[in-house]
Amino acid sequence: MLSHNCGASGEEQSGWTEEDWHCWEEHGYFLRRRAVPKFYILRLLSLMPAEADRQRALWNKDLSVIRSHPYMWDILLRYKVYEAFSGLWKQPGLWLYLEGLRIRGNDAQTASMQSPKIEGCISLLAQQVEFHYADHSGRRLAIAVEVGDLLIYASDKLVLLSQTSDLLPVTMVPAQDSEDCRSDRILFWNEIHQAGQHGRVILNELGERLLGLSAW
Repeated sequence: MLSHNCGASGEEQSGWTEEDWHCWEEHGYFLRRRAVPKFYILRLLSLMPAEADRQRALWNKDLSVIRSHPYMWDILLRYKVYEAFSGLWKQPGLWLYLEGLRIRGNDAQTASMQSPKIEGCISLLAQQVEFHYADHSGRRLAIAVEVGDLLIYASDKLVLLSQTSDLLPVTMVPAQDSEDCRSDRILFWNEIHQAGQHGRVILNELGERLLGLSAW
C-alpha cells in the first residue's frame, strides 16, 4: 500500500501549488490541511450520541437528522473549503453540491461533475483514509489526515475504502447560469430550514452564493 502526504504542508495558500497539481494528476487527490478549525469539528461531534460506532454509522447514514443544524453549515461553507474547490475548478463561481436535490428537467449538478468526477470529504478524526485505484491494478493508497483536513479526490481514479462515518462529505461544482436551477436550490434550502429545529443558519455573502441564494 502506498502512503502519501503530498499537498500537506498546511501553509496559507491562495491557490494550488505545483506540487498540488502534480499530486492531483498523478494520484487523483488534493489535501488541504486545517481547512476547518478543530473547534467547529468538535462542536459538530457534540451532537452525536455518546454510544459507539454503530450509532455513529447510523448518524452518518441519515445526515438529514443534522443537515439543518447551523454547526454543520458552519463547516461546509468555510472559506478554505471553497478556496480549495475554486482552485481545482479554476473559477470563482461555484455551488455547494446539495445531496438529494433534483433540478427540473436536468440534474445540472451531476452534469457538471463529469470527467473527472470530483468528490470531497472533511475528516472528523485523525485517521488513515484508504483508497484503491480504479484501474483494477489492485494498488491501494493511504493518506494520513487530521481533524478538519479537507480531502478532494477524483472518483474515476480512486475508490474510497475508509469508514465514511468519520468523513463529512462536501463537494462544490461550477454554478449554472439558470434561474430554474437557482429557484430549485432556494426551494430545497427553504425545505431544509423548515425541517430544522436548531435555529436559523446565518449566511455570509459567500454562503449565499455557494447555496445559489444569490447570484455570482
